[in-house]
Amino acid sequence: MSEAWREVARLGKKGEQYPHILVDSHGWCLRLGARDRDDKYFSSLGSLLQALPEHLVRRKDDGSARTVLEMKDLLLQNLKEAKGLGEELERKSPNLRQRLLEAADEARSPKPSEAPLAGPGIAPGAAGNESQAA
Repeated sequence: MSEAWREVARLGKKGEQYPHILVDSHGWCLRLGARDRDDKYFSSLGSLLQALPEHLVRRKDDGSARTVLEMKDLLLQNLKEAKGLGEELERKSPNLRQRLLEAADEARSPKPSEAPLAGPGIAPGAAGNESQAA
């Protein structure tokens, strides 16, 4: 493995609290026990959440399986609500996403018509006038 896994959850009730959920930049891992062969790898959080209750039922951890199913249902409900809010916002303000992206681009790059501020120095035209103090 080129990158370390980061533990994001311990779902078990006693002892070492297996299963553990780990993540790296390539995907998710469900660690069902202390041995590496107990590890199950998934490409997305969604696929891990679908498989987790099945693994818990196989290991006869029905209480955790129920909790995980409730967590999955709650997560799906929250995602549906977020999607609904986003759709409502798009209906009320069409092209909002495009306008926000354009505003962010404008904030990052200065306009070519804007001249850079002059630093301290000799005022334009003063260098050619060789005036002498009397």
